[in-house]
Amino acid sequence: MSDVTVANRYAEAIFQLGKERGTLETFHEELNVLRDVFLKNKELVQVFGNPSLSQARKKAFAREIFAGLNEDLLHTVYLLIERHRIDNLPLIAEQFEERVLEESGIARLEVYSAKPVDDRNKDELVQAFKKRLGKQHIQIENKIDPSLIGGLKVRVGNTIYDGSVRGKLDRLSQLIRTRKI
Repeated sequence: MSDVTVANRYAEAIFQLGKERGTLETFHEELNVLRDVFLKNKELVQVFGNPSLSQARKKAFAREIFAGLNEDLLHTVYLLIERHRIDNLPLIAEQFEERVLEESGIARLEVYSAKPVDDRNKDELVQAFKKRLGKQHIQIENKIDPSLIGGLKVRVGNTIYDGSVRGKLDRLSQLIRTRKI
């Protein structure tokens, strides 16, 4: 089973639990903290992934370092340790955040461009994707990718809209190869 599939299942379970218990906001904040901790501390991931440490010691260590964590999330950490999935925690947090944004009627766009997108173009993107997605609120995260040469690539969830020069050149190259021109 792929990491994304696993992360989706855990994120959905945590999301549903948060809705039932009215703790979505707490889960959201604490999962973001956990994600940052795991992304910034590779040694921590190595400790939890160390096969020579027992699960009991790993859980005791988790209980110690995540002392103020919501009890449900702490039990999720324990479960991830037991199932050797603790390294999926950052991806689980991202998938959870997608659900929170969806619940709030917000769409998040990851905009890849060769250079930073200016405010005018961001406003145009917001308006275009509000119509396309039927959302009232759009968040844009601009990521710089010099390999694109020019144009934009926009990722919304699992869908990619590729209007980059690199993408157009790749499609033209593929067309030429398939037609053997």
